[in-house]
Amino acid sequence: MDFWRDLIKTRNGKFVLIDTRWTIDAGWETMVFSANKNGEVTNGLDFDCVQYGSKEEAAVGHTEIINKWMKS
Repeated sequence: MDFWRDLIKTRNGKFVLIDTRWTIDAGWETMVFSANKNGEVTNGLDFDCVQYGSKEEAAVGHTEIINKWMKS
């Protein structure tokens, strides 16, 4: 798998799209975007961004970001 993508409903009732993928510029990276309930990004600015050194770290980090934003 080359990417992970999840739509999360936050505690305040808003949605964010969490996208983790390999990029040429940054390597493995997770970005969090505002989204609607259909998973469509509503704002191109990222709310959160984390970079990783390996695919394995990115997979773990993706889950950690999901947990972080579900508590937001």
